[in-house]
Amino acid sequence: MLGSASNLYAVEEEPDAPRLATVFAATASRRGYTLGCNVVLFAAFAAEAYVNELLAEHLTGADLDAIDSGGLSSDSASDAAPKRDVPEFEWQVRLRESREGGD
Repeated sequence: MLGSASNLYAVEEEPDAPRLATVFAATASRRGYTLGCNVVLFAAFAAEAYVNELLAEHLTGADLDAIDSGGLSSDSASDAAPKRDVPEFEWQVRLRESREGGD
């Protein structure tokens, strides 16, 4: 590895040092993996918070309530096409009514 201590500094290793160095390298690698997972997790939390704030700022009334209470539910898992119990947004209702009224 380019930035490793053994490449940067001339170190005379003692006989026990290689085993100890291997343990330290494995521990550092494991710690780096754990920290990387934490970074991804907290980035996801931050992204979710940003989206929640954005939606709360730009949506009002029934649209915001639909987002807050929205979700998919099915009456039976054996249905070929499960029923979707998802609230509609106001703009969806207006669009559907305008299409039905225009026919």
